[in-house]
Amino acid sequence: MNLRLNRRWRDNIAGYSFIAINLAWVLIFTFYPVCRSFILSFQEWNPIEGSKFIGLDNYKEILQDWVFGIAFKNALYYALLTIPAGLVLAIVLAIALHRIKGRTLFRTLYFSPSICSSVAIAIIWTWLYNSQYGLINDLLGHVGIKGPGWLIDPRWAMPAVSITVVWAGCGYWMVMFLAGLQDIPEVYYDAAKVDGATSLQVFRFITLPMLTPTIFFYLTMAFITVWYQFDLVYVMTGGGPVNSTIMPALVIYEAAFRDFRMGYAAAVAWVMFAITFIITFLHFKISGRWTFYGR
Repeated sequence: MNLRLNRRWRDNIAGYSFIAINLAWVLIFTFYPVCRSFILSFQEWNPIEGSKFIGLDNYKEILQDWVFGIAFKNALYYALLTIPAGLVLAIVLAIALHRIKGRTLFRTLYFSPSICSSVAIAIIWTWLYNSQYGLINDLLGHVGIKGPGWLIDPRWAMPAVSITVVWAGCGYWMVMFLAGLQDIPEVYYDAAKVDGATSLQVFRFITLPMLTPTIFFYLTMAFITVWYQFDLVYVMTGGGPVNSTIMPALVIYEAAFRDFRMGYAAAVAWVMFAITFIITFLHFKISGRWTFYGR
């Protein structure tokens, strides 16, 4: 009995020693910052005076902050532009490349933006959108269309950023949907051919239902990441013009590192976490009504 207990202890010690480094990393760089930011959200902090407990004042200020209100509306607008467009484009590309010849080359070409630096992508598209010498307006001019000021016009800035985001991410999601297509049993398609189903009917009653788990994953990730878009927006527009592209993540960044209001920035971050959690929770609750996992 003692020998068995000693062996169990040795196995436990060996197992914990293997995960010790990763566990320490999570505790130091994830768990502690999360707890510290939550405490900080109830404080007023600056590099000179340090921290002072102020209760819920930071959260009350969020309700009165018109910049945060604009950022929240911009995030909703951004979600309406990018989530449906990214979903449709990824599915169309996946279906188009599912069985064509040379699909490996096309998959590589479409996926390549997903492994590029976000800053590099933002710089390239900023040049393409330039109203004076950008390639897009130049091409539009050749067909008699006067291109807009993509990144300097408040009406066009968010659509321009959204186009860039969809372009940069469509390759990654195309690969995800390709994996979903390859998981659909061929027997379903064979049965549909025997029944004389049209291509539209095959897509409606076979392909789309069998892709719902992948669509669920796409929507889950989109609902989470849409509120924290930062790098592309920061490089391309900096939140302008006239706050037309400012996002909640930019509000957090400017409050923390421009105004040194760490407590307020932490409060905004926790409000965005709460919103993300609620949306994701509701998404999971209703997913069982439309997500098909059977075969």
